[in-house]
This record gives sequence, C-alpha cells and structure tokens, in this order.
Amino acid sequence: MAASSGATTPLTGQVGGHPGVLTVADDSLIIKPTLPDELHFYQSVLPSPEFDTLRDWIPRFVGTLTRAGETTETGEVVLKDDAPSNEKEFLVLENVTANFTKPNIVDLKLGTVLYDDSASPEKKERMIKTAASTTSLTTGLRVTGFQVFDNATFTTITTPKEYGKSIKPDDLPEAFRRIFPVTSIPLPTQESNSAVDSASPSNTLQVPSSDATPDPGLPAPTLLRILLSLKTDIEAIRDAVKSIEMRMVAASLLIVYEGQAQIAQSIWQAHGGEPGEGETDRVARILQAEGDEEISSEYDSGSDTSDEEIEVDADASFETTTSTATDNTGEGNISYSSVSSLSSLSSLSSLSSDAPTAPYVVRLIDFAHTKLTPGMGPDDGVLLGLGTVLKLLEGRIEEVRRLVPEGTA
Repeated sequence: MAASSGATTPLTGQVGGHPGVLTVADDSLIIKPTLPDELHFYQSVLPSPEFDTLRDWIPRFVGTLTRAGETTETGEVVLKDDAPSNEKEFLVLENVTANFTKPNIVDLKLGTVLYDDSASPEKKERMIKTAASTTSLTTGLRVTGFQVFDNATFTTITTPKEYGKSIKPDDLPEAFRRIFPVTSIPLPTQESNSAVDSASPSNTLQVPSSDATPDPGLPAPTLLRILLSLKTDIEAIRDAVKSIEMRMVAASLLIVYEGQAQIAQSIWQAHGGEPGEGETDRVARILQAEGDEEISSEYDSGSDTSDEEIEVDADASFETTTSTATDNTGEGNISYSSVSSLSSLSSLSSLSSDAPTAPYVVRLIDFAHTKLTPGMGPDDGVLLGLGTVLKLLEGRIEEVRRLVPEGTA
C-alpha cells in the first residue's frame, strides 16, 4: 500500500510525545520524526517471531519518509532548521484516531524506568528523580495527557502533561474519572430517533451551545461497554508483554474512544456482540459472519466453489512502492517510501475501513527505547503499569455500572 499523497498538516489531538508529528490529507497516516533506534525497532525487532503475540496491538508500520530537494553538496538530507541534525528519516504509521468522529484520547506512559543504557549520567539522574516524584516509580504508570469531547458544548477539553506529573498515586482513580467521564445527557430512545418528540426533551440529546454548561463524557451504558472491552484487550496486551524478554523504556498505552455519544452507540448496535468482548474475538466473529454471508450469496446465485482451493502464502513477499508529494511548508518535496505485506490479512481493527468495528481502540506506541533482552525476562516495570491500568479500569467499571439504569446494561 502506498502512502497517501498530498499536503501534510500538524496532527490534531496529540496529547503526548514530542511535537512535530504530521498527518496526511485524509488523516489515515501519521508522519513522525524518528531516530535510528526507533527505526531499527520497526524494521528489525517488530517483525521478529518474539513479537508475534504483540504485533497486532501496535500501530501498523507503513514505511519511512525522507525529504527530497533539501540536500547538501555531499548528498546529506537537511531537515528544517529546528530539527535535530541526526534525524534523517520519518516513520509513516497508521493513524489509529482516523476513524473516530470526536476521538477521546489518552496517552499513558508505562514503566518504572524512564531512561535507557545510552542515557547520559545527567539524564539518568533527572529521569530517576522524575519517576520518584510522579506516579511512575510506584505504579509503573503516568498520565501523559488526555482529551475528552463535550457533547453539551461540542468542544474538546484537553488536559496537558503537567496534570499527570503533578498527581500522586492516590489521585489516579480521579484521573480515570476525568479520562472516562459519564455525561448526564441521555441518548435518544428508539422512538425519538425516528420522530423527535418536542414535548419530551429528556429523550433527545441537547442541542450544542457555546454557552451550555460543560458536560463531557458518554452515557453510562455506552461507556460501560467500552470499559469492559478495553479491560479484555489490555489483559491480552499484558499477557503478550509478559511473554517477551525485552525492555520498553518510555513506551505508552494509547487509548482512543468515540466521544460523540450517538455515534459511539450506533457502532455498537451495528456490530453486536456481548459486553466485554475483546477486539480479537469481535473481529473474528464479524469476519466469520461476513464469510457466511458471502458463501450463502454464492450458493443462492448458483456458484459452484466445491472444486476451488484458496491458499494464502504466509511467506508472501513484500511489495514496495514509492510516491512523491509536495508538503505544505514550501521547502520542497516529500518522498514517501512504503511497504505492505500481502500476507498480512489481519490487523485486528479494520484500520483501512471507514467503519470501525467498535467505538474504541487500544495500542502500544513509542518504541524509540525498546529492545529485546534475551535471558532477562519481561519488563516488570511495564507489567506493573499495565496491572495498574487494569485495577483502575476495574474500579471505574464498578462506578459506572452503578450509574446504568436498570434494564439498559
């Protein structure tokens, strides 16, 4: 799959990480400045068999990007004046927020160790102090930043990284209430979806107003279902991390969920499934249903497929394509070099589709300091952080469950 072409713009909704991340015109891909160690992870570590159980929980790596037309006499690529001199390439990754209308986004930094072996003594000392003075050291988790959509005012409320650095472990449950808030605005009933009853305003969503009282979040039944499925997926991520001998310094857990209440509910209704169903089982169920429908359609049309055999070569080669587009800086062209695997039929989420299978997604991100460490066991600090996330989710699930009206769960 070739990368999208066209103008690039700064990524909106970036709640963590370093500045300078771009997105393409249709928002399907992000373009992220990279350093050699991070590029090595995506090109050499991620494809290794050790990551077979974790790969689907990492945003799809499309390829790399370099700027053309900005070279020195020696042929060196020169980036913008404010770019570090050793940044020669950009990563091109899928944008996991692209399929959401009003994405609620949270970046959760994982781990108790915030520096790697290459850190200078000064940086090591600084990172040790940062871990000790925040929630990282004792919980393996720090809230980097988050944004939540407000269905009353139709605005997005952003909480920056200073908040996460200022709170203590006992404050984390309150942080999760702010990350996963419950709105008092009810969803329309089935009847009001077809004919809005002006005499029963409680059955309809309020009309957005700039002077309305802020009321961020989703209705309790919709949010509860998202939380239950998130818990299932994060348990799967934890189990996968536990199986790999590696160190993941400064990696994050990225959670995105639909903030527009009616859209979030309509996605659940479109795809069905039981509360707590994880992404793996949900996508398998949907693909099975689509396969059954296709077989039924072929049978009804008289098609005979009994003698046909379909094979998928698990070792299919990669296809490489290159396209060139002009960026929006006026500083020259951008050359996109991307690869796609013909055998990779599955990304767990239908990321290239305009219709997500659920109103949420969770992924691990930021691998500039991740490496395999054979013989050293899994990263206990990251596992501690994932365990903390699960405990906080369990607490929030019970709080939200008590807010769900009887008969609607």
